[in-house]
Amino acid sequence: QHPKDFPIELGLNKADGATFREGERLEIFFRSAEDCYLLLFYQDVMGNRYILYPDTEQQRKTKLLANQGFDVTKELKLEISCNPACGAEMVWAFASEKPVDISGTIMNLNGSGLRGYPASFSLTKIIGQQRGIKRSEKKAEARVYLTTVAKK
Repeated sequence: QHPKDFPIELGLNKADGATFREGERLEIFFRSAEDCYLLLFYQDVMGNRYILYPDTEQQRKTKLLANQGFDVTKELKLEISCNPACGAEMVWAFASEKPVDISGTIMNLNGSGLRGYPASFSLTKIIGQQRGIKRSEKKAEARVYLTTVAKK
């Protein structure tokens, strides 16, 4: 971390690296040590990245308050799906003093109803958009991993 950056916490309703069965509910929790803007996306096994937060332009411009737990999925009701496949997946959070950049996203990615980046959109470019924030501005990032498996 850059000395001016701040700590954030990102968690799931199961331990980092846990296995989720198809049909199980996924809950994602976020907390920051400082007021911040949040970009949270879910990366599926195919490399598609679905933006879970912000969902609206108003959310993109809304600062989350420091030290207050935030249930990111409260409104979304996320359920694990193995369409098109199951496997290693990830939730990634970027937090900053400035509103996040969601340029290059596609509406209703793969019919999900969510905005996102297709697998063909470079992860390096996404990270660059967020890390490209001026060095004088505070920012943070965190990742949690999960494995999805088909119903028995």
